[in-house]
Amino acid sequence: MRVSYPELYVLCKKALESCGLPLGSIEEAAETAAWAEFVGLNGVAQLAEVLPQLERADVSAIHISSESDRLSLIDGAGLPSLLTGRAAADLAYAQAKERKIGIAEVINTRPSDWLAQNALQIAKRGLACTILWSDRDGDHMAMMTPTMLQPVIASKGTGSSYISSFLILCAEPGYLPISIQDQQSSERLQENWDHAMKYGKEVNEESWTVLVSAASQVLVEATEQSRLRGAGEGASE
Repeated sequence: MRVSYPELYVLCKKALESCGLPLGSIEEAAETAAWAEFVGLNGVAQLAEVLPQLERADVSAIHISSESDRLSLIDGAGLPSLLTGRAAADLAYAQAKERKIGIAEVINTRPSDWLAQNALQIAKRGLACTILWSDRDGDHMAMMTPTMLQPVIASKGTGSSYISSFLILCAEPGYLPISIQDQQSSERLQENWDHAMKYGKEVNEESWTVLVSAASQVLVEATEQSRLRGAGEGASE
């Protein structure tokens, strides 16, 4: 089935709401999942797969284990990077604004390629960002500077041991040079994004059904009164 970005974002948000997460975490995670789907990184399938791990997740358990002038170490409390990534990115960004460079490492977490969306968020705020992580498929890197539209995502190797950590580095743009060859992968993500925003995105129906089922736990039945107040399909304008 083919869906629009607003339609996908709202469904992701409702599905995450069913997990009992804080509002800020819900909005950030929904944005990340919808972005990942629209640039071709299977955000819907990934969210459907990780949803059971998010039920009753204690986001407040994410905490700074240690901090120095060069590195902040964050304990991710066993939660997926969908929840831990933004916290680490915000910390590294704050350090970089103060010290020109900021580094945050998150341990005890489950990294995935949707970490790249955090590089996008940092670049929108005027700094360059590099994120490093490893999984069973190999070693991965996401990079972005403020002049780019989408991050570079590069991978190498196969069969790496699973490492439950990732590293985020933020700095002034000149500290993190990116080659023309690297930027080709960024251009592909932007092409995917532009096409999906114009024509909608074909999503995996099985994964979509999982999200709909979760979202149904927080949706209430529409009534004529709710429609008059602007809710539901066919609402009065």
